[in-house]
Amino acid sequence: MALPELPLLAVLPGTGGLTRVTDKRKVRRDLADAFCTVEEGVKGARAVKWRLVDQTSPNTKFEQAVKDTASKLAAQSDRPAAATGIKLTPLDRKIEGDAVTYSSLKVGIDRGTLPSHTDRPRAGGRTARIP
Repeated sequence: MALPELPLLAVLPGTGGLTRVTDKRKVRRDLADAFCTVEEGVKGARAVKWRLVDQTSPNTKFEQAVKDTASKLAAQSDRPAAATGIKLTPLDRKIEGDAVTYSSLKVGIDRGTLPSHTDRPRAGGRTARIP
């Protein structure tokens, strides 16, 4: 378990990482402080003890653990059995070269800006344009 920001960026103030850990997961602040300073994250049993995750499972039993947890949560739902979900329409997305285009957004990727994951972003390194 690790915050997604941690390996390359450390915890950025104001991005909500520690808020998610302390307010949503109810992790003690001293443990959250320790967690956010450990680049390699926190392993299984400790992550459960610190309340970072609800449970752990070996890879061989992971799929069944997910099914069991989903069934348990579904049984607690007050949703009517005959209810139908919302049909989502597919996104109109095109990936061409160094750009991803949606119906109302085009994101250009400047691959020359970050030659390696250890370099810091340079000014103008990321662009998003609305057509």
